[in-house]
Amino acid sequence: MKMSLLVAAFRLVPLLLLLLSACSPSPAKLAVGDKAPDFLVEDLDGRSVSLAGLAGRPVVIRFFVTDCKFCRADTGVFSDYYRKHQAQGLEVIYITTTVDRARVKAFADDLKIPFPVAIDYNRKVSQSFNIKVEPQTVVLGGDHRIRGAILGGVGERELDELLGAQLSGAGTAPAGPAATGPAADVVKPDARCPVCGMFVAKYEVWISRIEESPGHFLDFDGVKDLMAYRFNPAAYGGRELKAESRFLVRDYYSLQWLDGREAFYVLGGDVLGPMGHELVPFSGRAAAEAFMADHHGRKVLAFDEITPQLVAELRGGDPMKPAGR
Repeated sequence: MKMSLLVAAFRLVPLLLLLLSACSPSPAKLAVGDKAPDFLVEDLDGRSVSLAGLAGRPVVIRFFVTDCKFCRADTGVFSDYYRKHQAQGLEVIYITTTVDRARVKAFADDLKIPFPVAIDYNRKVSQSFNIKVEPQTVVLGGDHRIRGAILGGVGERELDELLGAQLSGAGTAPAGPAATGPAADVVKPDARCPVCGMFVAKYEVWISRIEESPGHFLDFDGVKDLMAYRFNPAAYGGRELKAESRFLVRDYYSLQWLDGREAFYVLGGDVLGPMGHELVPFSGRAAAEAFMADHHGRKVLAFDEITPQLVAELRGGDPMKPAGR
């Protein structure tokens, strides 16, 4: 059953994309489960953003206007949710029919919005989604099928109800294809990075590991710190690594464990790890280059192209001390 709904309490629409009745003919109505229409917009920085270009990633589209109190009040929710889950592939796009570019830019700058903000000058995007009233938020899964919509203000709970299953991660991780023994099955909750001292289990996407000997692992909160340890283990209370030591990293998109020596790494870009700029790992060069183009990375590197000087640059030239030192 499809029907037009106006939810006075501005709550989650669990079954249908929220549509408002109109006397004049309108585009075909969209229901939960329908494929979202593709679109192409230009953000305030002049970059093209298309739904097709975000294939495989969950997307939250917020249709807003600059003089809307809800739009201003809950933008922090969207920004925090994006930062929390961008490492898991989440994309957020703000689209407005406010055509005064200066007002839109002031809105984005004032609220320090970290994701693309675009102006729908001809209302084609809004019309393709049957948006009659703003603010309205449309939530898409990784297959870009509609999971639901929210009219009015938005909280993290509503976003979690629609996307939680796709973005969840308990912070434990297998140790790689050749790992053996019980200790290899999970990253312990109290495991600390020997370089920076952070607990690493909660950063599932970024965890990387060195298997010093069969079944004995060192866990890191990102490739950057793994490499710092690799180049100078004594600086962090470690011992010289053996030639047979294994390096394990996780593919950024699939989260599959990779042999670190065979992976490709994107340097720089706008996706940050727990400790800032990272070396983002991928199983193949093509995927790494696509990510670099999408996220303004500097370069794709093979394992042996990563140098101590580069790691020092990434870490700000200020080697951190391990916990307790």
